[in-house]
Amino acid sequence: MGPGGKFDQLQECYISPFCLTDIKEYLKRCEQQGKLQAPIERYFGPIAANQNLSTLLNIPFNIKIYVTAFPELQNEWNKVGAFSRARLYEVFMQAWFAQSAQDRRDSNLRNTLEENSDQELLDFFKHLSFAMYQTKTNEITYQNDNKEAICLRPGYP
Repeated sequence: MGPGGKFDQLQECYISPFCLTDIKEYLKRCEQQGKLQAPIERYFGPIAANQNLSTLLNIPFNIKIYVTAFPELQNEWNKVGAFSRARLYEVFMQAWFAQSAQDRRDSNLRNTLEENSDQELLDFFKHLSFAMYQTKTNEITYQNDNKEAICLRPGYP
């Protein structure tokens, strides 16, 4: 650290994958904070019972997605005993967009988006993320009709 407590250089940080114990501890913290909509056993049971799901959730960001999406996916799990990664992401994005729309309604900020555009945005991002996943692309440049371009790259704001 440099003078004034600021970093002089950029540093890379790595997050270690979660093991089952870490996942359960994370769920316990969520339960203590009131973020779970059901008892912890309902969230952890499918993880412990399904190796593919526990492997997916060893990525710390994915466990947050799971906590958000699981209440909606619980019926699918009970009927079929599984759900796809794509379905997990889809339900999370729906919840995220719904929360964003609620936040806009609750705020005094003027909404510049049409009310019906949330579903259009959700569909666009779902198709874009799936296309990027299929092509193993993590960088994309988008240019609109006005020749305005944006470039999305991991690790860059």
